[in-house]
Amino acid sequence: MVVVGVGGFFLWQRLSGSVTIEGLEGGAALSRRAVETSEVRVQASGRGEPRATLNGVAFGAPIREGSTYVWHLPNLADGSYHLEVTADRLLFGTVSSTRSFTVDSAAPTMHVPPSVALVAVDQPVTIDGTVDETATVTADGATVDWTGATFHLRFPFPPAAPVQVIAADRAGNTATGSVIVPVARPDSVGVHVTALAWQDPQLHAAVQSLIDNHQINALELDLKDEGGIVGYDSTVPLAKEIGAVQPSYSLSAAVADLHGRGIRVIGRIVAFRDPVLAKAAWAKGNKDWVVQNGAGQPLGAYGGFSNFANADVQAYNLALAGEAARAGVDEILWDYVRRPEGPLSSMVFPGLQGSVTDAIGGFLEKGQAMLRPLKVLQGASVFGIAATRPDQVGQDVPTIARHTDYIAPMLYPSHWNRGEYGVADPNRDPYAIVKASLADFVAGVASTGRPVAPWLQDFDDGVHYGEAEVQAQIQAAKELGVRSWLLWNPNTQYTTTALPPLAA
Repeated sequence: MVVVGVGGFFLWQRLSGSVTIEGLEGGAALSRRAVETSEVRVQASGRGEPRATLNGVAFGAPIREGSTYVWHLPNLADGSYHLEVTADRLLFGTVSSTRSFTVDSAAPTMHVPPSVALVAVDQPVTIDGTVDETATVTADGATVDWTGATFHLRFPFPPAAPVQVIAADRAGNTATGSVIVPVARPDSVGVHVTALAWQDPQLHAAVQSLIDNHQINALELDLKDEGGIVGYDSTVPLAKEIGAVQPSYSLSAAVADLHGRGIRVIGRIVAFRDPVLAKAAWAKGNKDWVVQNGAGQPLGAYGGFSNFANADVQAYNLALAGEAARAGVDEILWDYVRRPEGPLSSMVFPGLQGSVTDAIGGFLEKGQAMLRPLKVLQGASVFGIAATRPDQVGQDVPTIARHTDYIAPMLYPSHWNRGEYGVADPNRDPYAIVKASLADFVAGVASTGRPVAPWLQDFDDGVHYGEAEVQAQIQAAKELGVRSWLLWNPNTQYTTTALPPLAA
């Protein structure tokens, strides 16, 4: 009887037929892309070819692949659908299987702010946003929690690059947003000091006098200069190998001394103008480390210009920055973070992917990602013309601002051509040229929330610069709401009477 019963069951199953739908889950939500690529695969036994309907309407004959019948979904509008596949039994009647699903081609509506208020570099950050339906929200480096329809992205410290936020719905549709988190930078008034000047008793004493008289609260100290010389006691292996390290001071001792006096330390690294590295790399056969001319020889600019597009060149500069950050500097200020001047067509940058702007932005993005966990700010010195002529040296101000904590435009009046910004003789009218050019930089970074800290001129170049000329530049900056600046003198000799004591 058992044998008869089992045999009867299988005979009944064969005669009654069956339909099994594969490739489409019941209750699925499909995006437009999923509709275009989905296959409804059916295993059916019975008499003849199975039939399929959507909401009661047939939608075409299947393609047969052996014992499998395959349908491709038609172009469907957003909405709810009921799929039914029916097959005839061998003797009489039909058998069917169904699936219900929805089509949703609309991305979730997400709202995040383009930027948030200034935050301290060592404080956690929360970014709030909303999404209009149940969705999964992610952002690199963030934990996510919810209060109703509001999501909260929480970071242990301010994220370096603009935060990319992604909301995804059940159908796989996504919405993206980008949020800039600007870091608060204390108002800083300082002067440029070379490595050699820091060890020179007379020049050192003059800078100490500015500190003691409370005329400055920051000091820019050269780490690697225009000649490629690393002026502190670096232990970076490549710097030592190529003979770049010529220590004039102990960095940790200098930082401790300056911090003890309440002075912020800005470590300046001349990035890609580096004849020491360029010559050493070329001699070793690392020719792709060097910017070349059309003949495949080193470009003559500055005695050798290293290739900003090369990962090893970038790593060398980042190693110096990381070492300085761990020694306690408050900021890394990059200089010559650009290509050489001149026609772009006359230069070859081996390995460059994309544009010069892309490469410079990518380097700064690496630097900020490295320095942010160390609670060290990153700035970039840029040409005064970069606000209006970014392609001239590959310094796109908004791009650079997105990957730095401040911009330091070099606005030296002596460097402007006559007639720039409508100023007949910029060198003799420092107030007018600084105010006009600085206004462009303030506007150019406004959307990023990054501050501007210009370089101002305190040296003679065709015109004597003294107290009146320096103060005129400072006044122009103040009238634009800019409260931070650095004075440049290549010999570290400053007009002390131009700097009144800072407010307590």
